[in-house]
Amino acid sequence: MTLRERLSAGDRVVGTVINIADPAVAELMSAEWDLVWIDREHGAVGRKEAQDILVGAAAAGTPALIRVSGCDSPEIGSSLDAGAHGVVIPNVRSADEARRALSRVAFPPTGSRGVGARRLGMLRSRGVEIEPLVMMQIETAAGVDASGAISSLDGVGALVVGTSDLSADLGVTPDAPDVARAVGVVSAAAERSGIPWGVAGGDAGVLAGLAGRAGQIMMVSTDLRIIAAAVASKVGEIRSALDAGG
Repeated sequence: MTLRERLSAGDRVVGTVINIADPAVAELMSAEWDLVWIDREHGAVGRKEAQDILVGAAAAGTPALIRVSGCDSPEIGSSLDAGAHGVVIPNVRSADEARRALSRVAFPPTGSRGVGARRLGMLRSRGVEIEPLVMMQIETAAGVDASGAISSLDGVGALVVGTSDLSADLGVTPDAPDVARAVGVVSAAAERSGIPWGVAGGDAGVLAGLAGRAGQIMMVSTDLRIIAAAVASKVGEIRSALDAGG
């Protein structure tokens, strides 16, 4: 089943964010997840590096979306041309911003995306068709207030609450009641529109509490944090063994 089909079937999917621009690392980091986001918003990932990561994720059999830098980013079209399974639009604050992003996803006459399939054309020549999934990230109080209008737009595939940015915007921690209330507003908007919703952040326990039983998408941590934690754990294990042996 494709990612879109799994979400349509009501499955919960769990993923992480990829920042390291190496196809071998991308294959390793993608293998156990249901999906990954390639980070062109915060990560040091360019167009070529994003395609390299897409190749690595494809080798792992994991669908990869690219989080672009904003709703007006030219990266939207080039990300889809490179064969991404969709795009993530960060910090969407209004229906107008969402419309502008959707215009860059669709070809004329519906949208403004240029025709230049590149890697996508090669995939199509092999019989691989990708219907791009567009996820809108809600990360501010303004975005929460507009979530009903955003979710009702044709072409919006999912809403995902970015808990770190939202909590910063609200002036609270991600586990604060204000964040939970905001997630409730966004989830209700998505459910009224018949689209999946989810949460993203660094703490799996907090995310699980916010998502409850209904949230289908959970984006947890990043490759950098996961590798750093694994290194710290292994070094601690080695030091403990040396201390015990000495």
